[in-house]
Amino acid sequence: MLKINETIVVEGKSDLSKIKQIVDANVIITNGSECSKTTIDLIKKANDNNGVILLFDPDYVGEQIRKKILYHIPNCKNAFINKEDIQKNKLNKIGVAEASNEAILFALKNYVSFDQKNKSISLFEFNKLNINSKQKRLFICNFLKISYCNNKQLLKRLQMIGISQKQLHDILINYEN
Repeated sequence: MLKINETIVVEGKSDLSKIKQIVDANVIITNGSECSKTTIDLIKKANDNNGVILLFDPDYVGEQIRKKILYHIPNCKNAFINKEDIQKNKLNKIGVAEASNEAILFALKNYVSFDQKNKSISLFEFNKLNINSKQKRLFICNFLKISYCNNKQLLKRLQMIGISQKQLHDILINYEN
């Protein structure tokens, strides 16, 4: 079993159960989109002690929880699971609990850290690269191991992880090959 020093933050009890099956780590549950002030304070303390890794469902609610926590604690580590890595199920749920063990381990080993102050690529530079298709955004997100998002969010995330125009250009060369 993989030992993780950081505390993993997930949405619910089923996610907690899944994580505990495959890694040895402390886990905090947000109780879905509620994510109270008390929970935020607990996550802050865990982050101050040994860091946290946010691991949420690849859906709207998961992204909203991530945004809320990053607003209060901007230096969290972020792990992302792609929707394609979710095992098909009768309830059509797309969550951490439904992801394969391999997908979860991959996400936890390949987390990214966001720096809210880093403005590495400008809107002008971003627009020059003509990232106007869902397929290109999906390719970039998968390449960088971040969850899929729209153009505005992609620019924001690229800035937060410090991607330059040249780096993004090089990524897009891989897309065209």
